[in-house]
Amino acid sequence: INNHFFGKEIRVVYSSDSQKEGMQEIPPRGEYKKGEIIVKFSPKISAVVERFISQNKKFQPITGNSSFDRLMKKHRVKKTERVFKGLENITAQEKVKEIKARFPKRSRRGPKNITKVPDLENIYLLKLANKNADVLNIAKELAQYPDIIYAHPNYIYQIQQMPSDPYYPSDLWGLVKIQSEQAWDITTGAEEIIIGVVDTGVDYNHEDIKGKVIAGYDFVNGDTDPTDGHGHGTHVAGTIAAVTNNGLGIAGISWKSKIMPVKGLDDFGSGSSTNLANAVEYAAEKGADIINNSWGGYGDDPTIEAAFQNAYALGCVLVAAAGNDNVSLDESDLLPGGYEEVITVSAFDLNDQKASFSNYGTKVDVAAPGVDILSLRAASTSMGKPIDEHYTKASGTSMATPHIAGVAALILSIHPEFTNEEIRQVLRQSADDVDHPGWDANSGFGRINAEKALQIDNPAEMKILKFQDETGIELDPSALKGVVSIIGRADIPYRLEYGVGSNPSQWQFVSENNIPKTGEYLLGQWDTKLLRDDSYTLRIISQDGLYEDMVYIKPDNIIAVISYPLPDWMANSKETITIKGTAKMPGFILYYIEYTS
Repeated sequence: INNHFFGKEIRVVYSSDSQKEGMQEIPPRGEYKKGEIIVKFSPKISAVVERFISQNKKFQPITGNSSFDRLMKKHRVKKTERVFKGLENITAQEKVKEIKARFPKRSRRGPKNITKVPDLENIYLLKLANKNADVLNIAKELAQYPDIIYAHPNYIYQIQQMPSDPYYPSDLWGLVKIQSEQAWDITTGAEEIIIGVVDTGVDYNHEDIKGKVIAGYDFVNGDTDPTDGHGHGTHVAGTIAAVTNNGLGIAGISWKSKIMPVKGLDDFGSGSSTNLANAVEYAAEKGADIINNSWGGYGDDPTIEAAFQNAYALGCVLVAAAGNDNVSLDESDLLPGGYEEVITVSAFDLNDQKASFSNYGTKVDVAAPGVDILSLRAASTSMGKPIDEHYTKASGTSMATPHIAGVAALILSIHPEFTNEEIRQVLRQSADDVDHPGWDANSGFGRINAEKALQIDNPAEMKILKFQDETGIELDPSALKGVVSIIGRADIPYRLEYGVGSNPSQWQFVSENNIPKTGEYLLGQWDTKLLRDDSYTLRIISQDGLYEDMVYIKPDNIIAVISYPLPDWMANSKETITIKGTAKMPGFILYYIEYTS
């Protein structure tokens, strides 16, 4: 399914039970909810809208702002409601402080001096009277209004599953591959570690996870019963924390940890922007230490992004699937797997080769087993390849992701003081080098190793966060211009380097720092005017070579402008004309002037 979101292609990912591994067909399926648009109002408009809601009045486009009222009336907005509930009588910043006070240990895991805590207060869902309205064009028009910060459809996202202790170790090859048994000699987890599973729900009465599931919520049906009518969420939860050493079925990675089921995906494996954003926010608010996200799609969704930024700031470890389209994440806008806040996971098979369906690229942190993974089968479901009434096998980056969540739970069990970024670095540094030697686009820093992860006691933070121009304006990594400031975090000595392409064989020096700081700061400056327009990888690496982070970038320093004659004049001219302009770029040799009829 393809559509265009203000000029950018959006593709919803879906994999049905009838598909074969590696195929990239996407069944016809709606990519956004009909008649619904998410907007972020300015505080001025938001205050008036909230007054209607608080008085239980039917929403009317009568705010006193004539141009806004005409806009709402034109598109027949019949109802509006907050996307993020619980902010009626408290500001977003006050709520963040309140949540941090309730979960102080987790809060200390969040980044220091963070500058990217989103404002969730003024985000609303508009419901239109006309269910068949062209929401893409309406959202585009709304986004142009001065008091609307952004507007977008209520997008639909999908699970990242491919078709496809009597069982330990013979059928649980993934747990064997990542050295789980050796890790269990160090720790089997801790009861206080909670993993939020944002998914299709969980079958909490399943014989092999019963008693491990705490209270959650169902945002699809709006109730407190997040039961699983699809099977995907139950399968994911089983890999993370199924009851282990009980003589039944399978083993979970973190024996003692608890699962918080948050249903943001329906029983067909689909979920809207509003439901998934609320599910992530709920898990963070209720104290989840880790949030597993085995779902995704492509494009831009500031509402979901705000939920992830908020959870990250609160200290949550965020884990997400890399996706199942066998495409480079450097050339696509995957979410949430493409967000800087998440640990992104690709899928590998029994032979430590990339699964044929798995996405790849510099955004991949680590790989994990994701082919023919045996786990729990929810009651009355048929997801994957059932082997009996209670268990089924499935493949996908959905299945790889909970391996990371489970190992992260083991790490936090013995090192609750580690920050969410330190957890990322532990997983990277301890991974087994598979696929191509060293870092590679398929496995990132390697396939996870639970035993080695538990042997790292003093990890470092090493992260490139963003780029700014000389005036402090944030730049898109795919369009860097001139001298750029590289902003990030590094608490040990480091150097900045770049190389050509997504997997450079050689690195060029940019800068270094032997007196690092804590928190977010200027890592170095880079003059991209010296580069040809091509694709590059920028990395920050510790001086001892143990820790690193990479970002895929594209400079855009070409200046090619025809200043004379003007296009209209030239189109009507019947004479020989002189063409004047500018053509300049690094390594400039020659240029072409071309025309077409």
